[in-house]
Amino acid sequence: MKNLKNNIALTVAFMPLFIFAQTNIKQTLQETVSVSSDDKTITLKFNEVGDYVIYEGRSVGSIDWNSPVNVKNTAVYTAEKKSLRPFYAVVNYKKDTVMVAERKIPFKKTANFRDLGGIETQDGRFVQWGKFYRSDAMASFTSEELERYAALNVAKVFDMRSTNEVKQAPNMLPKGVQNIHVPIFDEMHSSMFAGIEEKMKNGTLTEKDAAELLMVGNKQFASEYAAKFKGILQQMLATEEPVVFHCSAGKDRTGFMSAMILSTLNVDRETIYDEYEMTNFYTKDKIKGMMEQAEKGKSMFPGMDTKALAKLMTVDREFLKAAFDIIDSQFGGIDQYLKNQMGISDQDRKKLIDTYTYR
Repeated sequence: MKNLKNNIALTVAFMPLFIFAQTNIKQTLQETVSVSSDDKTITLKFNEVGDYVIYEGRSVGSIDWNSPVNVKNTAVYTAEKKSLRPFYAVVNYKKDTVMVAERKIPFKKTANFRDLGGIETQDGRFVQWGKFYRSDAMASFTSEELERYAALNVAKVFDMRSTNEVKQAPNMLPKGVQNIHVPIFDEMHSSMFAGIEEKMKNGTLTEKDAAELLMVGNKQFASEYAAKFKGILQQMLATEEPVVFHCSAGKDRTGFMSAMILSTLNVDRETIYDEYEMTNFYTKDKIKGMMEQAEKGKSMFPGMDTKALAKLMTVDREFLKAAFDIIDSQFGGIDQYLKNQMGISDQDRKKLIDTYTYR
C-alpha cells in the first residue's frame, strides 16, 4: 500500500504507473506492414492480402537480397526469429519495396519503447529506422533485455525527467551508453503536483480537469519550455548515432519531442497525431495488468475519480493539438516555429531530411 501511495503522487507527466483499463484501443498509426514478435517467432502483418517477396537482415544495410522468401495470397507471415531485431525488405506485386522492423521493442516493464523509423514524410520519403527511439523510464531491464537493448547500438539517452523522478527510478543501461539528464521541469513544480495529487485522492479532480491539465501542459511545452526542448532537439539532431529520448511514462514530454522530430523531417500533422496516440495501443497490456492495483487504490481513496486518473495516464490527440494550436496562433506555424524557436534554419532542415530520411 505504501508503494501505491507513492505511485499516486506521480501525476500528469510524472506518473509511470497506476493505470485503469481502457476498451476499444486501436492501432492509430497505419502501416503497410506491421511487425511483432515473441522470444522465438516474428510475425509480419500486411495491410492487404496478396503475394509478397520477403528479404531479411540484421539491419537495413545488411538485408540478404540473395535469399528471398515468397509468400502467396496471405496477410500474415510468421517465421523463426533469427536475430534479436530482424529487419525486412518486403516487395509487393507492384514491385514496391518497403523496409520494416518491429516498431515497439518488446521489453516487459519498459512498455513504451519504440522506433520512429519507417514513418512516411509528406514528400514520399521515410524516417530512418534505428535512429530515434522514444521511451518511458528504463529502470527494470532483465539481463536478456539489456542484451536486446545493446543490440540497438544506442549511443546517447536523453532523460527529460525531473531530478526526483530520476532518484526514484534511475535508468538501467548497457555499458558505453551515455546518459544525459536534461530535465524539462525543475523542482519548483513539486508543490503544484502535490496539489494535483491531493485533489485526485479526495475526488475533486474531474475527468474534464485532467484533460485540461494535459492540454495546458502541452501549451506550455510549445511556449514556456520551448528553449529546453530546443536544447535537447539540437543535441539529438547533431548525433548521427542512435539516440533514445524519454520521460517517465513516455507520453507527454516525450510525445511533444517526437512531434518536433517528425515535424522537422516533414511528416504531416495527422500522422504525427496518429504516432502520438500509439502510446495507448502499446501500453494496453500494462493498463490491463494494473487493474488490481487500481482497485486497491480506490478502496484506499474512495472519493477518487478513476476516470480522471485514467485520463491522466493516457494520451489524446487533443492534448498534442493544444501545443500545435499555440505553434500556429502565436508562432506563425510549424515551419516558422522550427526556425525561430527550435533554431533549425531552412538549410539545416534540408540537410536533416537528407540525413535522417530515405526513399
